[in-house]
Amino acid sequence: MKPVSIADEQTGTLASGIANHLRTLIAGGEILPGEKLRLDELRAKFGVSLCPLREALSRLGADGFVAVMVNQRGYRVAPVSENNLVEVARLRADETCSVLRDHVERTGRIVMKALTDMRTAKNPAWPA
Repeated sequence: MKPVSIADEQTGTLASGIANHLRTLIAGGEILPGEKLRLDELRAKFGVSLCPLREALSRLGADGFVAVMVNQRGYRVAPVSENNLVEVARLRADETCSVLRDHVERTGRIVMKALTDMRTAKNPAWPA
């Protein structure tokens, strides 16, 4: 298996890159809730040692994406509850509304500028 290039573009750290990549996989459903995260497989996938991998998993634990398995020593993707799903749906709806609002505002400004430019150019198609 060829290791994934993983250093975070902003911070340049392996741990941040691994955490971001795993967060994306978990949020996208490629790693399912309750699934055990096998350290050896993840080390091979990312081509890293245990240190940055454990740091990344600790960060994801703090963010609620993974849970530490105390008795079995290891990590699992955090389970999803009804409250989690409701919160995710609410956040996604809020984000969608925000993006749509920004798009409408930006598009409105572009259209108004085009109309103003047409009028300023005294386009023959534009009524006086």
